[in-house]
Amino acid sequence: MAGRKRDGLPAWKIPLIKAMLRRGGWSNEQIAFLLSTVDDTVNLGRVSDVKRGKRGGDVEAAIDEELDRFLMLRETNAGGVDPKQVYGPVHPETLRRLFVPRSENRNFLALGESDWAEAKERFNTRAKKYLKPIMAFANNRGGYLLFGVVDGTFEIKGIDREAFERHDIRLIDNAIGGALSVSVRIEKGGFEIDGKFVGLIYVHEAEEKPVFTVIQDGTEFADAAILYRYPGQNLPIRSQDLRRILAQRERQAELRYRDLIRRVADVGATQAAVVDLDSGRVDRSDRSHYFLSPETLKDVRLVDEGHFTEREGAPALTIVGTAEVAGDHIAIKEHLGPDDLIEAFLDRQQVPNPAAYLEELCHASAKWLPVYFFAQQAGFDEPGLIAHLESVRTRRETSKNKQLTRLRNRERPGLRNTTNLSAVEGNAGALAEPPTEEVLQDPEQVKIILRTIMALIELPENRDQVFAWLRAVWERPDLVKNSYIGQLFRAALVHVDELGWGFATAAPAPAPSRPASTPAEAS
Repeated sequence: MAGRKRDGLPAWKIPLIKAMLRRGGWSNEQIAFLLSTVDDTVNLGRVSDVKRGKRGGDVEAAIDEELDRFLMLRETNAGGVDPKQVYGPVHPETLRRLFVPRSENRNFLALGESDWAEAKERFNTRAKKYLKPIMAFANNRGGYLLFGVVDGTFEIKGIDREAFERHDIRLIDNAIGGALSVSVRIEKGGFEIDGKFVGLIYVHEAEEKPVFTVIQDGTEFADAAILYRYPGQNLPIRSQDLRRILAQRERQAELRYRDLIRRVADVGATQAAVVDLDSGRVDRSDRSHYFLSPETLKDVRLVDEGHFTEREGAPALTIVGTAEVAGDHIAIKEHLGPDDLIEAFLDRQQVPNPAAYLEELCHASAKWLPVYFFAQQAGFDEPGLIAHLESVRTRRETSKNKQLTRLRNRERPGLRNTTNLSAVEGNAGALAEPPTEEVLQDPEQVKIILRTIMALIELPENRDQVFAWLRAVWERPDLVKNSYIGQLFRAALVHVDELGWGFATAAPAPAPSRPASTPAEAS
């Protein structure tokens, strides 16, 4: 039974497909490639069917050991990395793996309709003829234009190798360069099967999406047209794919900004500033200011990437935040994330701009984050804190409203409200001891430590040990990613925040009740 096919897909491959989907890290295309052989090609649609439950719905996923053994025998790099990433997209080894003839008839490539390869029987030197597929591939994940292969059947006809290799790819690059919104990187290559040469152009995925036309020449292309590669065809992009591209672009920009902040922080810089390049005035985040000398100002220049550099021997100018050029001024702002709030709280840092840390609460999806620690640094009382958050402009109104409701109603995590002293009786002394690997390796012991912290009525005189335990748990991703322990950690975190820095007018903690035992009790 194991060798029988289910609607054209061998039964033994279904558990492996499910195991790869479960583990993650592979696209549908890569899974199909890994499971294809010369004698048995897995169609991309079959993988999609398994993913959607249309095929093999009653089949269990392969266990990890079985998947690992298959990947090892498959001889793919690092457990199944795309060969384009290992060797390069036009390297002979990549092409040997991707483009193989059918076992039953070597005159045909073992390909089906896909979103990563398009066949052309002939190579046309009119470069703009390939504008459509190049734009479509660039907006998706990149792909191959094959010349000498019949579209639809993938019969290998071959083309004149010498003529193809003699053609200057820069002619294509220049022709499409002026017609598209951004430069698209292309490479030329080819391979032979039984004496027939197949030429190809590989289109790299665009670094900046969406790619669109900037021409209006009365032909089939209108200005600002966006094409996207779908299996077997290049079509105007669908709304859901465009939304995904825009969301990815926004996320990538956010990650670049955060990476810049972290890299500067690693150097040890602690200030944010606005620099006037005409006058040399530097306004700091603490509202003080100073001036750069004319000599220093001349030696500092802004480079294209938006970073500051210096000439050899000139004084260095270090800036915290993201530089945004507007006219002759550079406005510096910090971009933070929930992890930055937790890190600063655990280290009890005096941050240069506590109001910015509070504003991050209105952008974060996580509800339970330190707040009073930063409010005290910013000089806010309770009404002032609420007014400040009300003034924050954000696209995540739900996050903002959650924080405002939390503060107005003086809410506490449900796990905190259901933790009592009797639940951790006899364990209070554990907080006086430094964290040990023995405890941290035992999730049940970690839960007891966190519940002990949540049961505190006031912070002990040696509060460093409390923070040492919180820091030790935070630095163990295996613990924090545990759903229940992660909730306990954040409940303990905000409890310590309130005990140490909460407003004097805050309502007293509710009377202890039964201990929490399941994640369902957290709000």
